This record gives sequence, C-alpha cells and structure tokens, in this order.
Amino acid sequence: MWNSFQRITLVHRTLNERLTFDFNINFHYKEIDRNFNNLVIAELKQEDLNRNSPFFILMKQNQLRPYRLSKYCLGSIELYGEEKLKYNRFKKKLLYLKKFDDDTI
Repeated sequence: MWNSFQRITLVHRTLNERLTFDFNINFHYKEIDRNFNNLVIAELKQEDLNRNSPFFILMKQNQLRPYRLSKYCLGSIELYGEEKLKYNRFKKKLLYLKKFDDDTI
C-alpha cells in the first residue's frame, strides 16, 4: 500500500508546540485508489499537555474533540475491505469520518 498527503506544519514561537495539518490524503494498492479529499487531520504536538494552547482552545470552542486515527489503518480498511480485515474494529471510526468526507466512504 502506498499513501500520499500534503502537510502544513506550524510552529509556535513561544510555546513548545507544533501543529500539523494533513490533507489531500490518498491511498493506492494495485489498481485500487481511495481519496479523502474533504478530510483534514490536525495533530497538535506538545511536550506536556497545555490546554491553554490557542489551537486547543479553538477546537474546544468549535466543539471538536481529539479523535485517535491511524492513516495506515484507514487506508488498509478502505483498500483491503472486509474480506481481509476485521471491519467491525474500524466501523465506528469510518462512520464518524463519513460525516466529514461523504464522497469517499
């Protein structure tokens, strides 16, 4: 399986944190392609949890909570499907993502 995505990284000058945005996420295996064009994965990287981070506050104000997601697992279930993987383990996450990227899943 191959994956590709674009990434933007923002570094805070005074707080010890980085914020990455992954978007245009694509997976490819043999003749199968899956694209998540409407999905953006944001990851806040901090040494110690700081709930006063501007991004943390912004997400809370917009009622967006942290959500664990592996791009590898997402690509695997989309490319290999129920035949090779235990789909039920990923079903909840896929249904959650469907809200944001209805064209793909």
